[in-house]
Amino acid sequence: MGIRRKIALWICPSLGDELRALKIRVMPSAFTLSKAAAQKVMDKVHVPNDGMDTDMILKLAGAYCDHRGLTLSTVATYSAGDGKFFKRLGEGKSCTLRVASRILQWFSDNWDDEALEWPEGIPRPPKSEQNKEVA
Repeated sequence: MGIRRKIALWICPSLGDELRALKIRVMPSAFTLSKAAAQKVMDKVHVPNDGMDTDMILKLAGAYCDHRGLTLSTVATYSAGDGKFFKRLGEGKSCTLRVASRILQWFSDNWDDEALEWPEGIPRPPKSEQNKEVA
């Protein structure tokens, strides 16, 4: 069994059950999947990401838009470089942890601390050195 499959089974022990439900033959020592079958299985695997989820990103975006009087697509362009980014998240799409971290950092760096409180329950990274105000 390849290391990727071992990791997938370690992350999600019920993966073997999912394979059986898809009528894919699972052998104790090794198994082979087509790309389509592997994608169906991997769509059901959830990897924890330190509590950050798309709802938190959308909550930050909404609060920032309301405070600044900007549209969601404008903030998406500023933070993600893609005007449809938050729309896609709202439709149930996802993003990589790297993108989520970059967007979270953008919000932290551009957040107006004096007029707007950071939403509770959302971890805030420290401001980047280049964006810290000089006292």
